[in-house]
Amino acid sequence: MVPLRRRFDLPSTASAPRLAWLRPEFATLYPELPAGTWVTARSAALVIAGGVFGGERGWPGPGSRVLPDQHFLFRSGGRRQRGWTGPLTRMDDP
Repeated sequence: MVPLRRRFDLPSTASAPRLAWLRPEFATLYPELPAGTWVTARSAALVIAGGVFGGERGWPGPGSRVLPDQHFLFRSGGRRQRGWTGPLTRMDDP
């Protein structure tokens, strides 16, 4: 299983990573994540997706988003670079 990254040190020129906070009322759906603690959204998504695709757990939330807004709060993270051609993770991403 991918370890959750709770502490991060970034050079001042890099943007801060996107952080996710699991709402305590949804903790039972995500036993591998600490509820009420800010972790990097990337590491949380990798843990959940790894469990789903590895056959260790079912899909926990509604819809196709790995970290649904109903279950998580988010903060930090820079905007996408102009000309981004990768996958979009949110409908409101620029």
